[in-house]
Amino acid sequence: MIPAEPDSRVGGLDFTAHLHSAAAAVLCALLDIGRTAYRRQGFPVTGLEPGTAFSTGDIAGYLDARWGLSDFDQLITYLPATAGRGEPPLRAEIEAAIAGLASDGFIEETLTGRYLIGEPLGNLVPALYGLRCGFQWQRTSLLPGGDTAVSHRVFLIGPGGAVLMLSPTAAGRVYMKLSRGDEIARFLAVEASEILPLGSAGDMEETPPAACSGCHAPVRQGARFCTRCGQSLASPSPPSVQPDVCPHCGRKIRLHARFCTNCGTPILP
Repeated sequence: MIPAEPDSRVGGLDFTAHLHSAAAAVLCALLDIGRTAYRRQGFPVTGLEPGTAFSTGDIAGYLDARWGLSDFDQLITYLPATAGRGEPPLRAEIEAAIAGLASDGFIEETLTGRYLIGEPLGNLVPALYGLRCGFQWQRTSLLPGGDTAVSHRVFLIGPGGAVLMLSPTAAGRVYMKLSRGDEIARFLAVEASEILPLGSAGDMEETPPAACSGCHAPVRQGARFCTRCGQSLASPSPPSVQPDVCPHCGRKIRLHARFCTNCGTPILP
């Protein structure tokens, strides 16, 4: 867990966490178990109250039951991968992810072999109580040579327009941040234009906004950073030079693409 500068616009919570993809899925699942328990029981669930411990089976059952569902308030929605049909993490992956999260302090193991949400997540869990719309997830794919291509995102929409976002930064890892809804909406519009055929998302905005000097993505007026590449907007920087083809799989890529839609390799820094 890497603390970042507090952002009063979203209740003072702004941080990053680097997790392997299976661990991210497990973390999302246990956070939603806490969220739904809060709604059902009516008290804050921080992992310290009686009855809030969970097992490996609880997480496996949650992911298996909700994977692929897209109804309102379902917390995991499968997004079809370019490389093929996605699957939830395997039981062995879940067990390894739980062990890793426990060793890193994200969760705590009890004497009975069950787990509680750890202290580092204490300020995150209360921010999730009011979330209504859930995760969007795309399974990672295995590339030739054993490398993992990450091509998934998670968005949770909360009260006041706050959004918890997990998006890929490098193979096997995700970036987690609480941001404002209007910023993420623009980010989603840009992402849609990259994965849809040319012109499919062209009518999402009538007036083109200002562009990021690093990746040329549209940015909201007054934004402090680009939601597409993370470039600070406080001062100009030289534009990035984009290759014509993906350096990993050789597939031709669109102009200003943030990642390769074939293998998930990041294109722009």
